Parts: sequence; C-alpha cells; structure tokens
Amino acid sequence: MKVLALIDPQNDFVDGSMGVGKEKWAPAYDFILDLINKGEYDRVIMTKDWHPIHHCSFTPQGGPWPEHCVENTPGAEAFDNLEIVADRIILKGKDPDTEEYGVDLLEGEVNDEVDIDVVGLCYDYCVACCAKMTSEAHPKAKVTVYAKGCVAIDPAAEPDFGLATVK
Repeated sequence: MKVLALIDPQNDFVDGSMGVGKEKWAPAYDFILDLINKGEYDRVIMTKDWHPIHHCSFTPQGGPWPEHCVENTPGAEAFDNLEIVADRIILKGKDPDTEEYGVDLLEGEVNDEVDIDVVGLCYDYCVACCAKMTSEAHPKAKVTVYAKGCVAIDPAAEPDFGLATVK
C-alpha cells in the first residue's frame, strides 16, 4: 500500500499567526498537488493541529507559540480546502495540557508494510515528529519525507526524522 501524509497544511501555518508565507508555501504546495494528481496513492492521510483556545503551548499560558490552529476557526482549516483529498484526518493537540507535535500516522493499522510519503508544514517540528514516530513504531514501513513538499518554521533547524528517509 502507498500512502501520502499531508502534515498540518493549515491556514495559520501558511499566512496566519505562525505563517511561513504564501511565497514560501507555493513551491511546496505545487509539489504536493503534483503528487496528488499523479494518482499513485491508495490513501491520503492529513494531520491538523486542533487546539482549544487555552492550549498549553500558547504564549498566554506560558508556552512558546502564539495562538494558532484553534479548533473551529478559519486558521485551523486546511489551506485551499485541501482536506477534500484526505481519506482520513487526524486531529492533534486537542488536549489543552499536552503539547503534541506529531502522531503515529499508521496507528491502528494491521499491515505496517507500507510506503508512506510525508509532506507538509512545520517541517522542523510536526513533519519531523510524525515521520520519526511512524518510522520507529513501524520499522517495516518505508517512511520518506520529501523536503520539496515541506516548509519549516525555522529553516536553520536540524530536525530528527528517526528512521525515515529524507529526499
């Protein structure tokens, strides 16, 4: 099985409170659309930050980040209605007292002999954490991060991708 994982392609990460900017996002978004349009994937998984208004990661609560991706707000919605291509959407960061950068993208899957291509926003945090968690929880899975389909919050960061390959 071949899976495409779209990590946090949300408005607040494009041009909102933690936005990388549309000019930086555009080439990655075009790369992602090319992957989708090739039709080579059996499934598409999307993650979304989905925070309550008083999330622990927000600066008013002593966290490091501005308020972002607050549940049921335009900033939390997928950029350009990208969620329409997703077979499954995983909401993360819902617990107000727990920071959650990544998830196991194959959690609950019986067969972990999967090729999973990972792209999206927050390459240095959320993309890296999802790739690491998934690759370490499913060593038979071939997890590949496509850097051309990602944008980092901090371009100088050196993220840990675990057992995933970065191309």
